[in-house]
Amino acid sequence: MQRLLFVPLLCSLLCFAAPSVLAQNDLEFEHDGLTREYNLYRPANLRPDAPLVFVLHGFSSSKENVQDSLGFDALADRFGFAVCYPQGRRITIGPRHWNAGLTLSEVDDVGFLSSLALHLQNEFNLNPDRTFACGFSNGGFMCYTLACEAPHVFRAIASVSGLMSGLTWETCDPARPVPVLQIHGLDDDFVPVDGTMAYPGGWGGAPRLDSIVSFWALLNNATMPEVKLESAFAAATYFRNPLGGNEVWYVLISGLGHSWPTPERTGIDAADIVWDFFDRYDPPSTSVLTSADSPDLRVFPNPASTLVNIQLSDPRLLDFRLTDLLGSPILQGNLAADNTSLDLSGLPRGVYFLHVGASVRTILKTD
Repeated sequence: MQRLLFVPLLCSLLCFAAPSVLAQNDLEFEHDGLTREYNLYRPANLRPDAPLVFVLHGFSSSKENVQDSLGFDALADRFGFAVCYPQGRRITIGPRHWNAGLTLSEVDDVGFLSSLALHLQNEFNLNPDRTFACGFSNGGFMCYTLACEAPHVFRAIASVSGLMSGLTWETCDPARPVPVLQIHGLDDDFVPVDGTMAYPGGWGGAPRLDSIVSFWALLNNATMPEVKLESAFAAATYFRNPLGGNEVWYVLISGLGHSWPTPERTGIDAADIVWDFFDRYDPPSTSVLTSADSPDLRVFPNPASTLVNIQLSDPRLLDFRLTDLLGSPILQGNLAADNTSLDLSGLPRGVYFLHVGASVRTILKTD
C-alpha cells in the first residue's frame, strides 16, 4: 500500500518541479503618456543573456494574430530566445498601425519599441547585443525605421512584405550599419517591389525594392553577392561581407502576393529564415566599412544615373562583367588601369553587379 501511495506522490512532485513556458499576454507598458500593450513569450529553456526578438504585426492586425500564426513561439522553444509581440496604436478609432515615418500618425513608436526593448533586457536579463526586430507589411516598414533611428537597440532587422516609407528613405542615416533581411512576393500588389507604392499617409516615396536592398548592402560593405534558388518559387541573393561582418539577404518569391511565406505555398518558411539570419549576429562587428570601394578597385559615383567610373590600381588588362540581380550578363569587356567609364543610361534603374577578376562591386542605377 505504501508503494502505491508513493508513485502518485512522486509524480505530483515531479510535475510541480518541471519548468513551464512563461507566456504572458496583454502586458502593459507606459510610454509617452500612453499605455501600450504587448505579449511576451519566454520558453522553458530560456537562459540568462538570451536573445530577444520583436515581432511586429501588419496594418490593422494584432499581436495575437502574429503570435498565433507565424510560428515564432515554436522557434523560441527550439533555440531558446524570448519573443515580444507589441501592439500598434489605433489611428483615432481606426486600424492599429506602426508609425514608420508616416504622415497619418504622431505616435512615437521608435521610442516605445526602443524603451520596451531596454525594459525587457533589464527585467529578464536578455542580451542587449542580440535584440532583433522583424515584421510583416507595416511591421516591416517599422523595422526599417528602427534600423535607421535605433541601431543602438536593434542588432538586425527583417522585413517581410514591407518597404521603407518615403520619409524614412530620405532621412535614413544610422549611427552604425544594421544587417537587413528582406523577403517579398513578386506578385505583391499592396506593397509592390517596383517602387510605385503611393498611397496617402506617407507610405510611398521610396525607390524600388532592389534599390533599397542595395542601399543597405553598400552601407554594410556587403559587396559579394551570392545567388541561390531556395525553392521552386524562391530566389535568394546573399550579399556577403568580405570582412566577415554584417550581411544583407534578399529573398524574392514568384507567385506570392501580400502574405507571409509558408512552406506549403512557397517551399520556404519565412520564420525559419528570419531566425537563421538573426542567429548569425553577436555584438556589432567593429570591422564593418561604410564604403564599397577598396584600394584596388574604385567605382564612382555610386549610385549613378548615367556614367559610372571604374578605376583600377592593377596595371594588368582585366576582363569585366556587369550582371543584373539574378546574375544575367548585361555588359562585358576589358578594363585598364586608368579610368574606364560605363554608360548605364540605357539600363533600367536597379541593382547591378560589376565583376572584375575575383572582385564584385554593387552598382545602384538611379533614374
